[in-house]
Amino acid sequence: MMYNKHIFLLLIYIVLSINVLAKDYYNTKNISYEILPDGTATVNSCRKEKNIIIPEIITCKGRTYTVTGFQGNILYDVETLSLPKTIVSDISCYQAKKLRYISVNEENPHLKAVNGVLYSKNMEKLIWFPSNHKDLKAFIPIGVKRIKQKAFNECNIKELYIPYSVSFLESGWLGGCHRLTKIVYERSGLFYDFYESKYDYKKLKKKI
Repeated sequence: MMYNKHIFLLLIYIVLSINVLAKDYYNTKNISYEILPDGTATVNSCRKEKNIIIPEIITCKGRTYTVTGFQGNILYDVETLSLPKTIVSDISCYQAKKLRYISVNEENPHLKAVNGVLYSKNMEKLIWFPSNHKDLKAFIPIGVKRIKQKAFNECNIKELYIPYSVSFLESGWLGGCHRLTKIVYERSGLFYDFYESKYDYKKLKKKI
């Protein structure tokens, strides 16, 4: 009898574990969400729409979920992206070649957008510079201290100016910006010509 009781308890534990770890998904016409066990949702991808507005709340199977995360690895065709006040995590994206502008609800306590570029609310982190941003010369504002991973990913910029206030460049902060020909970094007095380096990003990181 004791053995059967242990087996029964083990089965209950397995079932509960599966329920906790199981992922649920919700799809609209243009946005795919992942439903999390804590009652929130995160954006997985956006597609087939030029202008995407992420809502604060979604309803799935009769329940409402607050949209708090954005890990939209695929943003095919998206040109403008509007984020709600409920997004609390940093953003990551890998395929958003057409994106040119990001906006954020002013009541968002964690994120802020200036001139279509995404920063932390206190402007100390540059999180995401849109790949197809209108500015071909990117001037990072004074006061920014950190440039996040993939902040400049497959961007069309030709020149990049980094102020002295930037003291930390995360791994992979720059990649695939094949039109980039010049970087000026005040902290090191760096003037770097990619025509001479043959796009050697590793060499650039060592010099910085």
